[in-house]
Amino acid sequence: MIKSSESGMKLPIQQSKEFTAAVEKAHSFRTKYKDIKEIPDTLLPETWDWRNIDGYDFTSEIYDQAACGSCYMAAMIQVLESRLKIKYAGDINNVPRLSA
Repeated sequence: MIKSSESGMKLPIQQSKEFTAAVEKAHSFRTKYKDIKEIPDTLLPETWDWRNIDGYDFTSEIYDQAACGSCYMAAMIQVLESRLKIKYAGDINNVPRLSA
């Protein structure tokens, strides 16, 4: 079963073949090459958007920090959350939200 988020992106509720294919695509270069220098330029895609890998969003939602003034901290937390979602995509629903 696939649910949609408010943005219209698909949210993985269970490990569908469609989601597994998106995860494999997201991890394709990491599994084939040990170092970024090994990837031939001809294999790099023209564009890459972690917010839409075959309809799945591997980033975190945007937080409103309001008048807090901690934009660097908010940005760092969101980067960490997104990296965890990318790395542990097979268990994407269990990636913790690091901020309140």
